Amino acid sequence: MVSNRTPRVKITLTIPADLAKWVDKQVEAREYATRSHAFEVALLELKKNKSSFSSSEWRR
Repeated sequence: MVSNRTPRVKITLTIPADLAKWVDKQVEAREYATRSHAFEVALLELKKNKSSFSSSEWRR
């Protein structure tokens, strides 16, 4: 997990409505504290696993 002392940068994401609804349900179920937390966890997992894929697989 990332330390709370890590500087934060505000970004804006545009995602499909069904994905946003799913994330909101996860937050409501307390799987994640906030939408930001859900995306942070997802991006950290993506970063961790990225090295196991070729660059062409990431360009879908």
